[in-house]
Amino acid sequence: ANRMLEAIGDIEVGSINLSHTDKFANLLKTKYNSSPETQRSQCKEAKAFFGFLVEREILDKKPRFPKIFCTKKEMRTYTEEQLFLIRQRINFMVQRSKGSNVFLRAQLRVITMAMHTGMRGGEIRNLLINNISIEKRCIYLRDNENWRIKGRREDKPIPINDALLEFLVLDLRHRSPSEVWYLDNGKGRKTYSYACDMAKAIRAHGIAIGMSPAEMPKPIHGIRSCVATMMSEKGRDIVSIQKLLRHKDINTTRNYINTEKRDLKSSVDVL
Repeated sequence: ANRMLEAIGDIEVGSINLSHTDKFANLLKTKYNSSPETQRSQCKEAKAFFGFLVEREILDKKPRFPKIFCTKKEMRTYTEEQLFLIRQRINFMVQRSKGSNVFLRAQLRVITMAMHTGMRGGEIRNLLINNISIEKRCIYLRDNENWRIKGRREDKPIPINDALLEFLVLDLRHRSPSEVWYLDNGKGRKTYSYACDMAKAIRAHGIAIGMSPAEMPKPIHGIRSCVATMMSEKGRDIVSIQKLLRHKDINTTRNYINTEKRDLKSSVDVL
């Protein structure tokens, strides 16, 4: 807001137009040396503010903003080997721990579920045991009183593959009758109060296996991206990947497929 005032001065909000917003973008670029990504982000925040004014009927319409072009970076993702090492490390710590370490077991459940289904962190944290069907080999996403599925719709069941089935059969066999959640603390309550705490735990294991903190992907989204990338590399069409990740827009799915390390030689060999 201060930078907007610095660029255009203290004028009537209703008189702001493209020439003023263009001055704002130029100020970010010249005086503050902001990257194109930062310029786009701050213009987006300003648009949201003007949108709020329109909703409150303080303004008739939002002012136009200049188009800022920037190269969109591909989403950071884990490799198959990194995920294998992280899961192996957690599994080893579970076996070596004395007694029942609910946090380590929850971390093993998180990474196993995410690797084999591409589910979001919030979906895994709010998954009820009753919504896992071993007989039908599928997982049902259902709203509960404190959580709503992204997009506010109950998606189609998520299929369970052979590797996940083997894990779930063994895992659910040892659950106590008082456990309600897939990530249960053993007393009918969620192990993690917030999804970010769950992600921090996975991130810590990534650092422990030698991943650079500065280059590490977002923990759960990085796994979703890895799932999408693996499926694409193994020849699955993008519509199937979209359905598994439950994206409304297929362009969102494209953003999850990382192509930085894709072999271009094999691509031109088919010509």
